[in-house]
Amino acid sequence: MAKKVKKSAGRKTAKRTKETKPKSETAETKIGEAQQYHSLQQAQEAQRQAQQQEQKQVQQQPQQQQPLAGRDYMWYIIIAAVISLAGVMYLLGNNSNSTGSIVQDLEISGDVVQSVEQSDFLILTDFACAECDADRVKNIIMQKFFFNTMPRYVDSNSKEGKGIIRDNNVKVLPAYFFTSQIEQELNFNATLKGSILLKRQELYQLNPQVSEAVDYIELPRHDELLFFGLNVSNATVTLYEFSDFECPFCAQATATVKRILGVYPEVKVGYYHILGHQNSLNAATAAECAAEQDKFLPYHDVLFTNQNDLSKEALIKYAQQVGIPQDEFEQCLESGKYTAKIERLNDEARDFGIAGTPTFVVGNKKLANYEYETIAIAIENLLGLKSNKSNTTKGN
Repeated sequence: MAKKVKKSAGRKTAKRTKETKPKSETAETKIGEAQQYHSLQQAQEAQRQAQQQEQKQVQQQPQQQQPLAGRDYMWYIIIAAVISLAGVMYLLGNNSNSTGSIVQDLEISGDVVQSVEQSDFLILTDFACAECDADRVKNIIMQKFFFNTMPRYVDSNSKEGKGIIRDNNVKVLPAYFFTSQIEQELNFNATLKGSILLKRQELYQLNPQVSEAVDYIELPRHDELLFFGLNVSNATVTLYEFSDFECPFCAQATATVKRILGVYPEVKVGYYHILGHQNSLNAATAAECAAEQDKFLPYHDVLFTNQNDLSKEALIKYAQQVGIPQDEFEQCLESGKYTAKIERLNDEARDFGIAGTPTFVVGNKKLANYEYETIAIAIENLLGLKSNKSNTTKGN
């Protein structure tokens, strides 16, 4: 049995009503009479008169719906019958017990029947997630790749959805998948395959960095992040910060983060390294070395204050300013022992759909911006607070 998809998968088409023919002579009758006398001219004249008569009848009818003309209506029935027959033949020729295949049963949304070809484009999302709006990205995909198709929606909480998540290492929703059929599309090329489309086991996935994903299935790893807050050990909420020490917007966000930590002692920040600039790797390495000396937060603040100079010499000078022994710091900085970790975190950020810095995640939701009110409301929703600190502290 076909499953119903999300309402956004298609629109209900207006029901077409069959025109009731008047008892007067129709176009077919007049043409038939003319042809009995083997007169082509009479047939043409009869056809013209019949068309004029039918046009007058249509004009006299109410304008609520425009019914199909008699012959067009017959073609409509024939085409619908062919499509239905093709669907039946397809279903008979496939194993109905296969739940992992992208090309499955015919999908029905309202009165719109989606063909088998439309299953080459799949959207995996959480049907219960109000923020998981896939329409904008879906429309772009249809314009660029699949010009005449509609996607098939799969609920991430269904058996099939969980299988797709497991087999393709999905971390964030909505996720957009394509069968190998996309290789036949005109706009498909090697560059597209390596950057915009990521090859999974049997499917291609739209790069989460461009998919506007907001709902996290899997949260960032805890064991490798640098945490800070008023009471890290007892914090019940983690604010994940994807940031770059050389990013000017990240520097602006530090004031917001400090304000959040001052108002919400239940929160700790998990810092996630992103490499977006020339000196980002050296600055991230220096921050890791400062963390060895329990100086991450003061060193973190100095780096953001002095973004205009993140040379190695400056990094060493900043370490001295916060009380880190120079010899130990230089040895750590030159060892490169944190390079693999930092690059791994940066690469994993792509799988989480991080396309810019700073980006914040609270609970399992990526936030739209780094404004104080946005972060505060997300935290309060997670804590279930009745009081609204986001309003009471707005002037601070």
